Amino acid sequence: MGKKVNLKVLPDNYNKEVEAGSRLMDAINENNISIESTCGSKGKCGKCKVKLLEGKISNITENEKKLLSEKEIDEKIVLACERTVLGDITIEIINENKDMVEKGQIIKSNKNINPIVEKIYLELP
Repeated sequence: MGKKVNLKVLPDNYNKEVEAGSRLMDAINENNISIESTCGSKGKCGKCKVKLLEGKISNITENEKKLLSEKEIDEKIVLACERTVLGDITIEIINENKDMVEKGQIIKSNKNINPIVEKIYLELP
């Protein structure tokens, strides 16, 4: 087992130990926090934005340079699926991801959920 570091998630002031060297998105998900990632954490959609408030993570990637604006980069907005946790960090879930869902809970949201997949029951002869 590798070195453990502290992950602090604001605005909920959530603290957990995570594995140093793990992808930030994995560290977030493994601790029962979900943020939007429509591409399945492949670095293609740019939805998993979080703000790095302090701490050490890997350097900006080419995907981030394509998906984030200069302003976002200057404000330390990062894509959770593209960065690796290198030390203790504090991140903030930004406005786009404020409807954060903790697994096992239902949180009211003003977003309209309209999935593209639906369950269909078939009867076989």
